[in-house]
Amino acid sequence: MERTKIQDEHKSPPNPSTFRWFLGLLVASTFSMVYFVAPFYMLTVVFALVFKYPSVEIAWMYAIPMIVSAILPPMASPLALRLISPLIDYFDYEEIHETSPVDVQKEILSNNKNYLLVFQPHGALS
Repeated sequence: MERTKIQDEHKSPPNPSTFRWFLGLLVASTFSMVYFVAPFYMLTVVFALVFKYPSVEIAWMYAIPMIVSAILPPMASPLALRLISPLIDYFDYEEIHETSPVDVQKEILSNNKNYLLVFQPHGALS
């Protein structure tokens, strides 16, 4: 029985402009900073609401972004994808969509290339 394989490859441009590469660096840095700031923000929101610090009104205004984020369902954002597109130039990668993990393994072993195999959880970049 022969497997059917669907493969779609995308490559970053060979020579992105220096400006676009630097823009990708800034976008990647900003995107990464969220992983450091968000946990601190979530903890401070809880403490601000519990201790009503500095005042009840300010604590609730500080908590509104987290409350709205928790209430609203995840949404696709094509605009956000367009805005973070310089990441492709900064990270110089190849994207391969496969239906079979065996084929990806052969590609990695036969061409002696390094690939980042990732899965997108919960539509984070949809």
